[in-house]
Amino acid sequence: MFGRLRELVAPVVEMAFPDGGSAAAVLVAVGEKWPVVSALLGSVRVAVNHEFVTAEQVIVDGDEVALIPPVSGGA
Repeated sequence: MFGRLRELVAPVVEMAFPDGGSAAAVLVAVGEKWPVVSALLGSVRVAVNHEFVTAEQVIVDGDEVALIPPVSGGA
């Protein structure tokens, strides 16, 4: 997890999902486990194995899932 999510939860979390779970299911599970971040999850991007994916992306055993909140700043 990155940004504010990392501050509220942890930098690395291991979770188990049934076969065929989606990126959207990951967001739901994170929101249920850590309600304090549920309001932030609507604006995060999901990356699987270092590539941005859609909510429908199927997660398989061994995938690395990253939750990336919006980035701001710059000039």
